[in-house]
Formats: sequence, structure tokens, C-alpha cells
Amino acid sequence: MPLYKAIIRGDWEKTKACFDKDRHAVTAKISENSNTALHIAVAARMTDKRRGTQFLRMLVEFMPRKALALKNIDGETALHVAAAVGNTQAAKLLVIKNGELLFIPNNDGWLPLHTAARFGYRETIQYLLSETKDEKRSPFSISDESRFQLLCLLLSAGLYGEVFDLIKRYPQLAKMKCHGQTLLGVIAGNPSAFPSGTSLSSVERFVYES
Repeated sequence: MPLYKAIIRGDWEKTKACFDKDRHAVTAKISENSNTALHIAVAARMTDKRRGTQFLRMLVEFMPRKALALKNIDGETALHVAAAVGNTQAAKLLVIKNGELLFIPNNDGWLPLHTAARFGYRETIQYLLSETKDEKRSPFSISDESRFQLLCLLLSAGLYGEVFDLIKRYPQLAKMKCHGQTLLGVIAGNPSAFPSGTSLSSVERFVYES
């Protein structure tokens, strides 16, 4: 409890004192969901954002690189948590130290990018996308179902520009099918995406021309 409270308050001195007292505390599961100190720090909504960022920076620097990949009960790393709460600054600190976090799935097979798309945090999504442009290692080098699911999540969040940008980068996505459904079918089935039927036809041409 003292460690948990210190993290929530962004009190690095007390947090460090807990770590010094028990060297296993830095990687210990300290919540019912098996969250570590890092998970909790990433999710914390501190009133003083500057203080929160500084605290998180010191915590990330203090932790061993491999420890950043520790998972909670849902198989989520701290980067998944950052994606779920739209903490882009935390995501940057984590990825800089351990880029492998971008490609670690949770128990549902979702990458952090899937999670960010699920909650519609545009800034976080754009950052994660910018860090996964390597053609040999990207969210689109995984299974068709996972790729299709990611695009559907982006569409559900209303991030049509991001979807179209991805189709430009990966033209094959436009014709991809998953469980008999095409991406165009998903777009057509979401009337709120377009103000009129004429807009739909222009998107249809865009997808087919890709």
C-alpha cells in the first residue's frame, strides 16, 4: 500500500525508498489485476502532468529493460495501458527504452495499437503507427484477422483518415477478407461515416482503385 500510494501521488523519493527496501518491489504485482508499479504509474491521472511525466521518466529509467514487458492478468504490458488511457508521453518513454513492446500481444491477441484504436486516442494511435512502419515488422505482418480487426477498430473510432493512409501504404488491405467480410463492406455498413450517399461512392472508388 505505501508503494501504491507513492506511485499515485507521483512521489519518486518514497517510491524509490520502497524499491531500496525491497528489490523485488519494482517488478512485483501490487494490485488485484496483477499490475506492477509501472502499469499503475502509466494509468495514473496526476493533477500535475509535468510531475507525472517526470515521475514516469525516472521509473522507466530505473527499471530493467525486460521488466517493461511484464504483463498483468489480462496479458497487457504497460504500453497496452498507455494506449488504453491515451497516455502518449508514457508510450514514447516505454518504446524508446524497449521497442519490442509494440509487438507484444495481450490475452486477446491485441497489440497496443489495437488497444489505442479501440479507445480512439488519435494522438496515441498516430504515434504507435509512426513507430511501426518497418515493412518486415509491423502490425500488418501478423494474421489477416488481426489486421482486419485493427482496421475495423479504427473505423469504429471514426479515424477514416488513418484507415485510408494505411490502405495507401498497404494496398492489399483494401481487398482483404475476414470471415467473408471485406473492408469496403464494413465501411458501407457504417452510414455515420459519410454525410451522403455520394460520399460513399467516392470512397468506394478510392478503395477499388487502391
